[in-house]
Amino acid sequence: MKILGSLREHRFLERNSIEMAGRRATEAEIQHLLREIEIAFRGVKKGVSWSESRIIDSYGTSEERGVARMQDKDKSWEEVSINPNWDPGTGVGGWAFLDPHGFRYYMAAAMTKVLRERSTGNLFTFWLEYSDDRKATYWTEFSKDQLCLVAEFVLVSTRLSVDSLERQKWRKTYEKYWQKLHSQLSQKLKTPERKKGK
Repeated sequence: MKILGSLREHRFLERNSIEMAGRRATEAEIQHLLREIEIAFRGVKKGVSWSESRIIDSYGTSEERGVARMQDKDKSWEEVSINPNWDPGTGVGGWAFLDPHGFRYYMAAAMTKVLRERSTGNLFTFWLEYSDDRKATYWTEFSKDQLCLVAEFVLVSTRLSVDSLERQKWRKTYEKYWQKLHSQLSQKLKTPERKKGK
């Protein structure tokens, strides 16, 4: 599938953060990014499941983890993204207790859910910090293409919320953790097609 004027080469990269914050994300931009995420993360495996992460948080046994894992019936992250009962900003279990495979799986679901619902969350923003310690743990399974899309998602999210304080928090996350990497990846990833996720 051909890239539809990829956001990696989008005019966003030519704007500073103040200018980006002044205009809401358009429907075309959101739909384009949703399609790109669907392509790049297609087929990624689950790893630790969301319900299982809650048991890990509670110091549960391996048997309890197995039972919890069976409760998550989803066969793909796409199913998770349309589950109205799934909250990517939950404070119990969740992101901190996922393995790298699970982190990538649920990140794809969370980005898609946020874009579809046009609603961002502060707890979820915290887990989008691409710091040195997290690079060696949670982000190890992401391809360069997938990382570029996460950067694009954070950038679009700076203009998604109607709340100015929330937009500011997303903007700081982008500028501190993603802006430089986004620019670097945008120059390297200029292939005509996105590769299917592993």
